[in-house]
Amino acid sequence: MGEAETTQVAEQEPNIRPSFNRAVRIEARPDRLTADAGVMLMREVMERTGLIDWLEAHFDDPRKADQVTYSMSELLRTQLALLAQGWTSAAAADHLREDPALRLSVSDRRQDMPLRAPSTPRTPDGLASRRRYARLTLDVDSLPIEVHGQQAGSAYNGYFGTRCYHPLILGAAEHGHLFGAILRPGNANTAEGAATILRDYLGWIENHLAWEVIVRGDAGFPADALLAVLEQRLRPTQYVFRIRNYTPLRQMARPYVAGYLQDLRERPDEVRQEPFRAYELHSQGTKWKRARRVVLVIVPPEDGQLLPRSFYLITNFSAATMPAAKLLKLYRQRGTYEQQLGDFMNTLAPHLSSTTRPKSHYRGDAPAPYARTTRDAFDTNQAILSLNVLAHNVLNMGRRIAERAQTRHGRPRTYGRSSPAMSLHTFREHYLKVPARITLHSRRVWISIAQSTADLWNKWWQYIERLGVVSVVN
Repeated sequence: MGEAETTQVAEQEPNIRPSFNRAVRIEARPDRLTADAGVMLMREVMERTGLIDWLEAHFDDPRKADQVTYSMSELLRTQLALLAQGWTSAAAADHLREDPALRLSVSDRRQDMPLRAPSTPRTPDGLASRRRYARLTLDVDSLPIEVHGQQAGSAYNGYFGTRCYHPLILGAAEHGHLFGAILRPGNANTAEGAATILRDYLGWIENHLAWEVIVRGDAGFPADALLAVLEQRLRPTQYVFRIRNYTPLRQMARPYVAGYLQDLRERPDEVRQEPFRAYELHSQGTKWKRARRVVLVIVPPEDGQLLPRSFYLITNFSAATMPAAKLLKLYRQRGTYEQQLGDFMNTLAPHLSSTTRPKSHYRGDAPAPYARTTRDAFDTNQAILSLNVLAHNVLNMGRRIAERAQTRHGRPRTYGRSSPAMSLHTFREHYLKVPARITLHSRRVWISIAQSTADLWNKWWQYIERLGVVSVVN
């Protein structure tokens, strides 16, 4: 038995005696128990993908070397592990500092040393793939993060009807990872910062992840400045956006809509059976400096409706390369990305700080002025949001592996054609929130889990061993 196991701890008399069943006795024992054994799997994902090494290389650690207790890699692993396991507050690290699975999964030390360390009030200690996509579809969108206080940069947003932040999120439809998140004030315009985030990420994605990139977004994004960024690149980036129904377009579409209504009156049953009608428009319009391809889409009225629904798509795909039907299908698939954002918000639920108070003589320095602390608070929330995005990607990688493990041929099960078969929440509850007993023996660490969990983990492990590290150059 290990040193820590040789000490005999007397069995404590229970002080909780349930009245509903007098045979039940509750006792405290020295066994090492955890409710989050799945954090070991998340550590393996981080190691095999090289995520922590890449992050650490891009962090500027301002701490003095002789005053560092926990390495940057340990701190990063801790934050990502807590978020992935559903612990949204950084204060949970102190609460969980004795959790054996967390200590093993975040520590730089090997063998059983993390468990043999003395108890201290410590914070415990993209995913890349070898696959290179022929085509990767990037979705750009925004979402509200509601706040309850006066967080720096938050503001009331009339569209969402709440005080919030309004971050911009960039993600990939093919695998569900989120590439970047820009925290913006709550009253920021939908497209604010979109040109910047696309300019920053497109080159890197083309160099490392995909030979071709398509950008997709809703009607809040296709301003002339953003479209110009995509069109004026050395190799222009293909895009498709929905655009708002403004007066010049309505005038151009009027004869097509009138013809559709005439057909609807004359042969309603036939027209209602049509999935849609599409018409090619080329309009310079009032918002763009040059003419671009615009497609008018008319959708038959649904049950209980008298009039059809129409909307517009703008793209730099040619009609020969991307016919209207194919273009519409491509755009409608962005609903999957909206589901991914919903999964991100439901599972991670980013909690942003409301602290704007200056630190009092931190390391002997005088408190910063209020303006600076407000800026620091906003930057802190940007960092928290970015950590949540990284935690999402770690969870998403694990989920995708779990989906492959549940199929015979290594292909993810899907509902319909594109939706994931397993939500992030389901993956966390089935694979990660796993109770276990941890014991030390002959300088080995034994983690005992239920047989039902072992069956899941064994299938999962066959696929995680195939993960590889890709060199990331920024």
